[in-house]
Amino acid sequence: MHNRALQRAANERGAALIEFAVVVPVLLLLVFGMMRFGIAYNNQIILTDSVRDGARMLSVSRGDNTDICNKAGLKVRNAAVTLDPTKITMTMLVAGSSNTAAAGALPSCNGAGTSAAFSSGSDVTMTATYPCSLQVMGITFGPSTCRLTSSTTARVE
Repeated sequence: MHNRALQRAANERGAALIEFAVVVPVLLLLVFGMMRFGIAYNNQIILTDSVRDGARMLSVSRGDNTDICNKAGLKVRNAAVTLDPTKITMTMLVAGSSNTAAAGALPSCNGAGTSAAFSSGSDVTMTATYPCSLQVMGITFGPSTCRLTSSTTARVE
């Protein structure tokens, strides 16, 4: 009887190693996936907050003689401290005209801040996009071109 128990124990020696080898890739995929989605969610929160700051600057800077869109774009860039500023694309809708800047560039209103169309009670909309990656261990979750987008509309004061 004692001899049979030893034989059974000897036959199960490598079972734990095989179970470990099967479970570890799945566990790593879950852990790294949670990390990747956490980073993307954090970037979305930062982008949303910075766009809100930029839209607020647009709404309170009426009558300013400088380029308001440029100042608001700079506000977005400075508020998004952990994002790469060369990858942020901004679009501002001021006085019915859309002003889009390429990734990394600051938008320009071309003097719309002093025009009558940019008057109290009108709306300004600021939108920003930022690229993200949802690839974990060579597996892409979601679309291959992931873009985080945030938009805020504010009333001009």
